[in-house]
Amino acid sequence: MMIFSAQRAWNRPKYTHTFATFIRASNQKVDGQQNCQNDHSGPTSGLAGCDFETHTISWLAAKKKVCLLRLWPEPGANLDLTTSLEWALSVQSRISMWGPFQIQLPLYEKALVQKARLESGTVQYKVFDPGYRPDIASSCIHGVCDIDQERGPLRTWFRYGESASRSIAVFFLPWVINPHQNHRWVSERLGLAKYPIIYRQLSTPVLGLELSAAAAPTPAVQAQAS
Repeated sequence: MMIFSAQRAWNRPKYTHTFATFIRASNQKVDGQQNCQNDHSGPTSGLAGCDFETHTISWLAAKKKVCLLRLWPEPGANLDLTTSLEWALSVQSRISMWGPFQIQLPLYEKALVQKARLESGTVQYKVFDPGYRPDIASSCIHGVCDIDQERGPLRTWFRYGESASRSIAVFFLPWVINPHQNHRWVSERLGLAKYPIIYRQLSTPVLGLELSAAAAPTPAVQAQAS
């Protein structure tokens, strides 16, 4: 799992965006040995045997412009990862990322359900979505955090940009396997090195507080997801 944000140095909602990418890295067997492993000896080690399945949730107005004062919902579009990054650069926003984190498989599956829901045409886009979320319209922030509503919806209040994306990363921590470890090789595999991405870290106090306060569901992990 990778959580992204786009915002300008002078943070203005019109030029912010929150989006996330989920990857299932499945093992391929070579001579009876699983080859999808990272031995941490370098940024691209252990990548040859991985089969990646990638899905992005990046909910934005279909016209790719953020209209803050619009009264009614408008058609939305779920952008892919490349289009989301290019949009951020086109509005001169800096790009930040939390992760890649290894996650439990059920969160990946929930992300696929949310992606299908957004792309079904039944949900529209609205920057300020009280009263419309989640069934009628959603903001980019809630498009991501509403992947998991088992503990109730995440209230981001007036956060946007980096603050909102960081809140989502913390919100998903119960699903993360070893949140102290970032799997940078995943972003290398996806070709993200060509983008000016700022790799963000969650502080140790935040990690300790969140992990002690929330118990994660612990189903058997059948595949590695990042």
